[in-house]
Amino acid sequence: MNITHTLREFGARHGRQDLALPSGGAVDLSIGDMPLTLQEVGEELLMLTGFPAPFLEGQRLAAILKSCEQRAARPDEPGVQVGTRGEASELWLIAALRWPAASLSAAQLERGAQSLLRFRQDWRP
Repeated sequence: MNITHTLREFGARHGRQDLALPSGGAVDLSIGDMPLTLQEVGEELLMLTGFPAPFLEGQRLAAILKSCEQRAARPDEPGVQVGTRGEASELWLIAALRWPAASLSAAQLERGAQSLLRFRQDWRP
């Protein structure tokens, strides 16, 4: 499916009928109180969200990573990749999903957004 059509269909479900990526860029939107960024990187589309996680300790980060591994093992759940940005009191936890852009559907984006929403609910302080 054409990525332009896919994004418009996904955007229409969330009140953004004009959702489109600028050439080589990213677009921000919100689903409920969850900010999302969609970004085309090479041949892939990334869906990212993040939230403050000040002073995230090693044990909690290990639990988050284990949760991501368990999610990736389930066929109905897209695998969430995590990373951090910043340090100490300015630390953010970033969660990302990625798909090959050429074969992406609006339904996959919807499942991905729901997966990131569950991830935020599980791990946001």
